[in-house]
Amino acid sequence: MIITMFKQIAILVLVSALFAGVNAWLRPIQGKVDKADQVKRIDVATALKVNVAGDAMFVDAREPATFDLGHIPGALNLNPHDDFETQYAPFSSLIPMDQALVVYCDGDECTLSTDLAMRLLERGYLKVSVLSGGMTAWTGAGGKIAREDH
Repeated sequence: MIITMFKQIAILVLVSALFAGVNAWLRPIQGKVDKADQVKRIDVATALKVNVAGDAMFVDAREPATFDLGHIPGALNLNPHDDFETQYAPFSSLIPMDQALVVYCDGDECTLSTDLAMRLLERGYLKVSVLSGGMTAWTGAGGKIAREDH
């Protein structure tokens, strides 16, 4: 009887440890999802108006080669993953922390814009929005496109 009780206690301790481990593993993922939900999003109609009025700086989160093929006129390119720290240094020296920023990538399936928006918010930028639908929405709404000639 005592051996059975010890087995049950051991199983309970093991199960508790397993649940604690899974919870600890999921916590960073949950935090990222919660932060992503806090990123402000704007629709393409608002983005078009903001662009024409010059009320915000547009930031393209896509790869540089994709940026060169076509981007929102006047946009800067800052990818949240490819050598971000090296790219961020000149960006931060040019763009004040209180500048309104509209970050975008390819479309709703693309997470680069949300990743970049979170990184900019973490570094102290105060007015960061993500363009819902990204370049897909922009071109679908008739937004102008600029290309880089190299």
